[in-house]
Amino acid sequence: MDNKVILLIIQALSYEIATSKMNYMNELVDKGEARFYELDIEKASLLKPLYEDVFEGTDLFVNAMINNQVIRRQSAKNIFQITRDNGLKTGAAAYYWFGEAYNEEKLKWQEHKEKIDEASNIQYATYYGNYSYRDSDVFTDSEYIRKKYNPNLLLVHSMGIEHVSLKYGEDTQEFREKVFELDNILELMIPIWIEGGYQVIVTTEKRISSSNSIKDNDKVVPVWTVGKKINKDNYESSIKNTGISATIYEVLGIKKPERFINSNIF
Repeated sequence: MDNKVILLIIQALSYEIATSKMNYMNELVDKGEARFYELDIEKASLLKPLYEDVFEGTDLFVNAMINNQVIRRQSAKNIFQITRDNGLKTGAAAYYWFGEAYNEEKLKWQEHKEKIDEASNIQYATYYGNYSYRDSDVFTDSEYIRKKYNPNLLLVHSMGIEHVSLKYGEDTQEFREKVFELDNILELMIPIWIEGGYQVIVTTEKRISSSNSIKDNDKVVPVWTVGKKINKDNYESSIKNTGISATIYEVLGIKKPERFINSNIF
């Protein structure tokens, strides 16, 4: 059974760092075991609007998710809901915002460290509420969800790089060590995921510079894909912002909403 996908979002991983410091991921590309893409995204510099764009496939003028303070369910069916509606299982190990956006209007993460509800869009989840939550704990949480519930779509959301970047800056030893640590975690986890029958997509949210200005390289984020089903011989190196969800639908064997047609990576 290979209709399973893990989507890993590494928050605040810049294109420059992805291409120069993520040695394991780039080695997979060099060996032909992964593909690397440039994802062109909207100009919004805030997290919730960007996630809405990726998971719902609508732009800001449609979804009205204009800032991080908006707490509501999305205006169109999102990828978690559509996956569940097709009889497949969804899971997450993520920052609590995802629970707010895709399950319910308000989530008290202190009370919902583990939230299991098969009627929810994200059915099996663990949430955290601090940027400083360790990456190793996020991946431990994700493995708990994966092994216990075997979701077809599993979201893993890491914030360790952003935490260290904001605390120390990118041009520091602490930041380089954090990137090296995460790259080592992926060297351990990705073979496990592939062995477990998953196709893997690794990407990031919009990278915001410390001055909150938007530079040219802030408009492009990195995407890696790993897995035989997801990596095709013919592919374009630049993809649309809806390409991630469109590709997930393709791998899961789910009919895509019209707004995702001709958007998938392969």
